[in-house]
Amino acid sequence: MTLSRFTFTDRARPIAQLGIGEVRNSSTAAWDSARWDNAAARWGGNDPSWRDVSCEQFSFEMIAGRRAATDRFEVATGTLYARNVSGWADPHHFDAPTGTTVRPGQQMRVGVDHATLGRVWLFHGYIDAITPRYEPGEPDTVQFDLIDALGEVNRAKVASGSTLAASETVHYRIARLLDHAGWPVTRRHLDNTTFTVIASAINGQIADLVSQAADSAGGAVFGRNDGWVVFRRQDWQTYLAGTPPDGTIGNVEPGDLCPQGWVRPFARADITTRAIFGRDPATARTHDDPAGIATYGIEPFERTDLLTSTDAELDQIAARVMQTRAAATAPRVRGVTIDARHGDAYVDLLTSLDLFKPSRYRCRLELDRGLVFDAEHFATGVHHRLDAHGWAADINLDVAAPYLANPGHWDGATWDGAVWSDVAAVLAEARALLDDRESA
Repeated sequence: MTLSRFTFTDRARPIAQLGIGEVRNSSTAAWDSARWDNAAARWGGNDPSWRDVSCEQFSFEMIAGRRAATDRFEVATGTLYARNVSGWADPHHFDAPTGTTVRPGQQMRVGVDHATLGRVWLFHGYIDAITPRYEPGEPDTVQFDLIDALGEVNRAKVASGSTLAASETVHYRIARLLDHAGWPVTRRHLDNTTFTVIASAINGQIADLVSQAADSAGGAVFGRNDGWVVFRRQDWQTYLAGTPPDGTIGNVEPGDLCPQGWVRPFARADITTRAIFGRDPATARTHDDPAGIATYGIEPFERTDLLTSTDAELDQIAARVMQTRAAATAPRVRGVTIDARHGDAYVDLLTSLDLFKPSRYRCRLELDRGLVFDAEHFATGVHHRLDAHGWAADINLDVAAPYLANPGHWDGATWDGAVWSDVAAVLAEARALLDDRESA
């Protein structure tokens, strides 16, 4: 068999791999002859052994990320269809060379081998369901439904009745919740944060509780495309003035990557003129933008289930949301469609796109009537669709300006929090965030 390939480019090749060996409770290796000889054996490493299944022609679709920079990350999902003529993915099929069977719960990752960027994983997660398809007159195929690491954590539901103590830092609270889910320490990265949380019961889906804790620090938690669960602290998207974007999508100058479509709504739902933040609806604190209300009316953004210890920290989180979703940011580009069949530059962009960095693009459009828009945006979500004959993606975008580490942007407005009150503090905090990002 030949390995899977794209028919429209030689610059990249799609790849898919199946994880062999249990890593949930990894301990001493017990792999001595290329076969498990003990049903209770556990793989000793951080990653399983990987079996390449790229030779089985396949198509893949995935959705990851979130709509806007202030939203929670959704559990990333993927669907992979592969050829199953040999029966390698049949239930209880024993594969002699590897001594394994394919089953739900195993890890799977999908990506591309790129000519200059190397091997890049678009998705790394767990098999949630396997559906072989046997249709008369058609080659047998198999459908793999996949969830990312955050989705795998969310399979754990706890009804312990116990309570986590007050005054824990958010990253420590998240670590304890991941412990309850049995999630390996070696597959997590948690930023340190000074935000602390109130006491709370351990009842519910673990990923929901983890996301609630992350929201309580103004941060974000997600399943990264290397299979890790990651918590990033408040303002993790910060970038320094003068840092070039990861690319330019547009049609203004030679070298711009011209997309296949833009979405740029001007909707009141994308504007926040009232932020309601608190630990419960009865005691929530309300923050208004009088000028915004006078122009657009009351447009609320509400989070009233936070565990944040102090009112000052609640106010700081609310201030960030008000800045990020202020009327001055609208209308904003919400999405763009990129088709890799249009050339190597398109293949390169889809390969290098990283929601968890996040990738930042200059987006601009010029029509006969003049310049329509020109602003930098973060990639916040993506819907990939690829097979041998094509690779396209719809990319969610959100305005990047609120995270520029440069006081005085947005008509003179600056962050109200103490760390943003002067230039030196802004740059120091930004460099610390960037250092954390590099080490993550």
